Amino acid sequence: MIKKVTLFDIFKGKQIGDGYKSLAYSVVFQAEDRTLIDQEVENTYKKIREKLIAKFNAKIRE
Repeated sequence: MIKKVTLFDIFKGKQIGDGYKSLAYSVVFQAEDRTLIDQEVENTYKKIREKLIAKFNAKIRE
């Protein structure tokens, strides 16, 4: 379902805080055999967020 993930920006600065950085990613969701429905993408995105928060204590901005 996840076809491609690209890191397109890294920001470090006093707005973020010492020892922290902001990472921006582009994620392409695609199924080869059908059109994905919103709920499938939302569920996968939610799992990604939960894992980033649990593993890295990430703060997710949208």
